[in-house]
Amino acid sequence: MTSTEPVVGAGSRSEDLKEALFEVATALNRGVSRQQVLGQIAVQLRRLVPHTELLIGRADSGARMVVPVFAQGEHADEKLAMRLPYGTGLTGRAAETGEAVVYNQSDSDDPTLEPASVPGDGPVTDEYVMAVPLHGPDGVEGIITLYRQGPDQARWRSDELRVVKLFAAQAQVAFHNAELYAAAEERAKRLAAMNEVLRSTSASLDADVESICASWERALRDLIPFTISGIALERPPGQCLAVWLSDGIEFSVGQPLPPDSAPMWVIRHGHGYVLEDIRKHSPYGPHAGLEDGSIAAVVTAPLKARGNTYGVIGLGHQEPGRYDQRTQELLEEVGVYLSAAIDNALLYKEVLDRKANQSRLLAKLISAQEEERKALASELHDDTIQVLAAALLRLDRLATIGPERHPEVVAKLRRTLVSAMDRARKTMVNLRPPVLDAEGLVPALRQQLDALAQDDEMTVELVCELDGRLEPTAETVLFRSLQEALQNVRKHARASHVGLELRTRPVQGQVVGVVTDDGVGFDVLGVLRQAVHGGHLGLHSMLERVEMAGGRVNIDASPGSGTRLTVSIPSTIGAPE
Repeated sequence: MTSTEPVVGAGSRSEDLKEALFEVATALNRGVSRQQVLGQIAVQLRRLVPHTELLIGRADSGARMVVPVFAQGEHADEKLAMRLPYGTGLTGRAAETGEAVVYNQSDSDDPTLEPASVPGDGPVTDEYVMAVPLHGPDGVEGIITLYRQGPDQARWRSDELRVVKLFAAQAQVAFHNAELYAAAEERAKRLAAMNEVLRSTSASLDADVESICASWERALRDLIPFTISGIALERPPGQCLAVWLSDGIEFSVGQPLPPDSAPMWVIRHGHGYVLEDIRKHSPYGPHAGLEDGSIAAVVTAPLKARGNTYGVIGLGHQEPGRYDQRTQELLEEVGVYLSAAIDNALLYKEVLDRKANQSRLLAKLISAQEEERKALASELHDDTIQVLAAALLRLDRLATIGPERHPEVVAKLRRTLVSAMDRARKTMVNLRPPVLDAEGLVPALRQQLDALAQDDEMTVELVCELDGRLEPTAETVLFRSLQEALQNVRKHARASHVGLELRTRPVQGQVVGVVTDDGVGFDVLGVLRQAVHGGHLGLHSMLERVEMAGGRVNIDASPGSGTRLTVSIPSTIGAPE
């Protein structure tokens, strides 16, 4: 190509150039999308300079890569899938040098030029290529590459190169603004997707990992194109388990991945990767058998929480080269929110599991304690009380044999035996009232109230809103707590009236017992300090028992104003295994 070549139709071409630039500017001013602006650039450029194919790429100076964003022609789809490193082919050379590059398969060509081939095709015999950079404020922003392919195509002339340069200088503004528009649009989609993930995963504390992953996938579909998606977590350490897989993956959720798998590589190294075609090259390890299917492009990002990488998210697409560095950065940004949501769900489940284990252990402990109490009560009934009863019977028989020599001693001994038998019976009942096993919580508590009315001359009142019997462990915990409260009334309150109320809170899944008295009251904070430090053992045992059961004790009292004690516990605490 030389500067002496004739300029064909220079006047008309100048007018065409003005009109083309006007059309591009008009398209830009209408506020249309990037693809529409790029389409208008392509239409107007075809009016000015005939060609068979066109490629417009975004120059990423950070990654030193030209990423195609628009293409026309027979091989448009293949060209869009290409990633052109700086210095590679005419497009990469123009991005690296900032200068236009022409390939005419002639002696005037730069001998170091080697045009990039479309994936899957060899070099084209009759192909002429022109690559012109789009210069922005901070350097090369894009590349326009034109192709003429076929035996009837002419080589590029110098006047055509000059026209394309003039057009590129003006079209760069449209390209720049279209890129800004696309970035803003992408950002809006990104924020909408993030908001959807946050909204769906923050709706409740008990969101499980599966529902979080499903919400994430729905939101991400508007942000990044993908054919399949998957999430794997390192659970337990050293083992990677699939927890979410979209349709099209011949693998099962919950199935462990091989130790040398690509997801495990991400977890070990703490960062993701982009692969153009895993069927040709997969240096990070296998992808659950995807290499033998239709999936080509893959992008991954790590899941991190509390300073550790604990999982990986991955997307796959059938089109080779579909993902780039920007895709990975976007997926990593989504991964930050997704990581927090999944980690919170795992922590919540861990807390629930621990509570469930604590509940089962508490049920075992209570069962063991109550069995021991039953054994002691049985021993009192079968041994101690029987021995006392036999001693009393013998004493009465001695009194009938002959005249009493010391009647006052016999009478005192008889009173002692009767009193010991009464105390043994009360101890037996307190250890494990038979009525609690036979009839349940309400009759057992009524028995306690009747004892207060009979022995301490109090007026008593029982209000019950329970519907049937409770789960055994909950019944035992509530009985022991209220029994302790009633004993404290007897020992300390100096009350004339005591009330007991039983009710349920179905929404909270709780059962509540309330003990009120009109006694002398007490300093709650002072007594609680004593209880914590072991100075009030009964109250301390009650607080500890209820807390272990996942319940709560509330005491409303002050000196001289009576006491109201409320015990609330879960209606189901757990059953011993």
